[in-house]
Amino acid sequence: MQLTIVSANSKYDKVKQGKAKFTSAENKGYQLFKQNCSSCHTEPLFSTYEFANNGLSYNSELKDYGKWNKTFEPADKMMFKIPSLRNLAFTYPYMHDGRFKTLYEVLEHYEKGIEKARL
Repeated sequence: MQLTIVSANSKYDKVKQGKAKFTSAENKGYQLFKQNCSSCHTEPLFSTYEFANNGLSYNSELKDYGKWNKTFEPADKMMFKIPSLRNLAFTYPYMHDGRFKTLYEVLEHYEKGIEKARL
């Protein structure tokens, strides 16, 4: 069985359709998103569906080097698929290996400044 979450009538969608407006706080968050997140999480699906190094440390228990595990290309080490941010509150735990249990932890990771993981 496969479950599907449909997200086609969110507040964001209504704003883009001109049927609603962001509150002041929502607009500030949207501007912050556009400045810091939109290069990888492009609208309207909030992902490029490409691969990127998001600065996570290597998890030795999983032995997961990202895309490199399939391609063996050196440039693919620690490159992970960029997920959509749609329905984000329902898709925890976060990151490819589930290391973050809350959105706060994810934001804290990115707030510290992303450094490409090196091996």
